[in-house]
Amino acid sequence: MYGSENNREDSEPTAFRRAEKNYKLYYDNNASFKNKKNKKPKPVDLTEVLDFKSILECHHQNGELPHGVIALQDKFNSPVFSLQNHPGFYFIPGALSIEKQCDLIRESLVDFPQPPNRTNHNAIYGPIHNLFLAAKEGKVLVEGKSLITSNEPSLDSGCRDVAMEHPWPTV
Repeated sequence: MYGSENNREDSEPTAFRRAEKNYKLYYDNNASFKNKKNKKPKPVDLTEVLDFKSILECHHQNGELPHGVIALQDKFNSPVFSLQNHPGFYFIPGALSIEKQCDLIRESLVDFPQPPNRTNHNAIYGPIHNLFLAAKEGKVLVEGKSLITSNEPSLDSGCRDVAMEHPWPTV
């Protein structure tokens, strides 16, 4: 659990990380360009991306679906789609109104990251209150000043470095 040598995260990327690498924006390594502003992005292969809007349109027009997409209509008022190779995944077009989607997005940015809920920042910075509101206001997180001064000869430089990096430990 802590510091094991067979850490799954290090040895094998998750499905999300593999997909992220496929669809990430990469730039050509052409020597004639000096900076990223002038570099041209490499084209991204979107052949495996599903367009759920077009799936619904095709289903309404002629009932045809792309390979691997299944329509489940037996028990539902509107079409529900499933992916053959991903059991448990269901796509329900129009299940949430635009207003409800906006409410959920707002809550996920403003309310859900509030402590005691954990975010990816907790491990490094500890719980942070009102993170999204601070970002909207242009605020940045800065490390607090250490209480250690140069007049304290009792700390050697190694301890001082650790204390400067982590001014909050309890001694």
